[in-house]
Amino acid sequence: MLKTKPRMLICSSPSHYSGPAISEKEFRQVLASIMSEALICFDEAYVEVVESSNRFSDLVILKDSGKPFIVLRTFSKAYGLAGVRVGFGIMTEPALITSLMKTRTPIGVSAMAA
Repeated sequence: MLKTKPRMLICSSPSHYSGPAISEKEFRQVLASIMSEALICFDEAYVEVVESSNRFSDLVILKDSGKPFIVLRTFSKAYGLAGVRVGFGIMTEPALITSLMKTRTPIGVSAMAA
């Protein structure tokens, strides 16, 4: 049992090319155990290496959970663009988007990334 309520859960699936991926059942169990106020950050940097039979629609599950979330993706891993450093996030909360925009660098991405 947790002594304090976590404000954020950060997880990745898989966590590396050779790392295990979370199953849909495990993902749903984790979501069910998280308080509704906690922000869920799900990193999918390596999602392309998961076998298609083991993939599931985490965005639909997260949306249906009603909990705030951000899903992170990148073009660096599966598309051989590690030096380009381009990715994106899908979020539920407009206030979170506004907050994150305040922390970004004024230059944005490199010419190659654009």
